[in-house]
Amino acid sequence: MNYTNPKRFYNKIEDILSAVALGIALVLLFMQVIIRFVLKLSIPTLEEYSIYLFVWYTFLTSSDAMRVNTHIRVEAVVNLFGPKVKAVIFLITQVLNLAFCTIFTYSGIFIVLNRLSLSSQSTTGFPMWLVWLAIPFCMCLTSIRSLQYIYFTIKYDLIGKPLPEYIHNDSVEIDGIVLAKETIFEDEVQEYEHHDKNGGEK
Repeated sequence: MNYTNPKRFYNKIEDILSAVALGIALVLLFMQVIIRFVLKLSIPTLEEYSIYLFVWYTFLTSSDAMRVNTHIRVEAVVNLFGPKVKAVIFLITQVLNLAFCTIFTYSGIFIVLNRLSLSSQSTTGFPMWLVWLAIPFCMCLTSIRSLQYIYFTIKYDLIGKPLPEYIHNDSVEIDGIVLAKETIFEDEVQEYEHHDKNGGEK
């Protein structure tokens, strides 16, 4: 379940930054295509910078997938257990993920510092530390999202505190599973809400 409040600005950081990175990358690639086919010229910097932006976009969306809890996972075995056991398993995976991301953040900082000390640049003169910065920055964001879910899992799934109002507003229960409305089609939401109002009759 996605416990994060979509109305809070800090829960939109990855969305905003990834949209900016993808938007600029697409503009650069479009310019490259136009220049190549219309003017018969090739500007390597446009393609190079778009690749760097896609690197940032990939890491940012990975953190965003963690925020909304939509990373691909195999749940065939986990679904055999009850809610409490599921919550414990999810908590363990988040702790392991936090450790993994913390190690990558720590290592990434040293890589960035190394590139800075060497004044490492690409063939077009672009400072490579800005590209490598994607690792510690985005892994740090992902670590924060893991910490959030560790807190939410303990508070709501294990202790049993009441769910906040925004989760009820932005989710729908389908066959006993609470899903965020943003992860399913609107017609499905309306169908199941109609199903509930009519006492289980579609």
